[in-house]
Amino acid sequence: MANGLLGDVRDQFIAEAKQLGNSSASFTENNARRSINMRKRHPNESYFESYVNFSQSGDEVIGPMVRMIMEQPDKNISDIFEFKGYDDVEKNRPKRKTRLRGRYVLSEDKTKLIRDPIVSDFGKVDPSYEPYAMARPYFTKLGNDFTAAHEMVHAALNRDVSEEGFLAKDQHEFLDYYLGKTLLDNEDFWKSKYGEKDYSFELMNNIINEESKFKKIKPLLDELKDMSVGDLKNRLQGVLDYQKKYRNPEKIKDMINFDAIKEITGKPESKVLRGK
Repeated sequence: MANGLLGDVRDQFIAEAKQLGNSSASFTENNARRSINMRKRHPNESYFESYVNFSQSGDEVIGPMVRMIMEQPDKNISDIFEFKGYDDVEKNRPKRKTRLRGRYVLSEDKTKLIRDPIVSDFGKVDPSYEPYAMARPYFTKLGNDFTAAHEMVHAALNRDVSEEGFLAKDQHEFLDYYLGKTLLDNEDFWKSKYGEKDYSFELMNNIINEESKFKKIKPLLDELKDMSVGDLKNRLQGVLDYQKKYRNPEKIKDMINFDAIKEITGKPESKVLRGK
């Protein structure tokens, strides 16, 4: 297999993740040396953190699709993902401190993520919590996991995992609901990974992402920023109830053949786009 960016370490990383997934150990605690080495040669580790964490969390909706994309055989990481520099100004390129944190491009079958951390960030672990005027205003490590998973699921849904394809709008409604749901359903897991502060900001991100369709962001921020985690969870549950009632993400979920996803994960079929 030809080596591209990080391609020579892909199989090693996946093997470590699978081994970790069979234990209760922490990725950060048990792979500190690997993580340090990874950062030195690697523009963004969120895709791998996402893969590890969704494999460990027990999530039965997002997790299988993330694994299917990550475990495509005979593919380098650089075949699946693309990272461009911080100063890249290409149109529709994911960039730091913008709303566009990730993007899946069907024509290239490639997930594009921000280059994060940049060189000056190496060694820093605290994300920036400075709010910006956008639908997901807080930048969190947990949010980076969810962005990477979001884009990998787009790739998964464009494979032969259902009897018919999904419109982009349907995919986003499905993702908004089930990423919000895993945030609530797996609260202890996500807190153990990133702490309560990160978790609370990601609760706000999910609430604002929906409610900003009907309200201005600044008043929403002012309303939410002093709320307790418990109150934020209740608020997000209300958002999910609304999405479930009026957008029917469960119908989309029921169209996905998860047995097929399991069957083709790690096999050549997992690389084939619908209709190819």
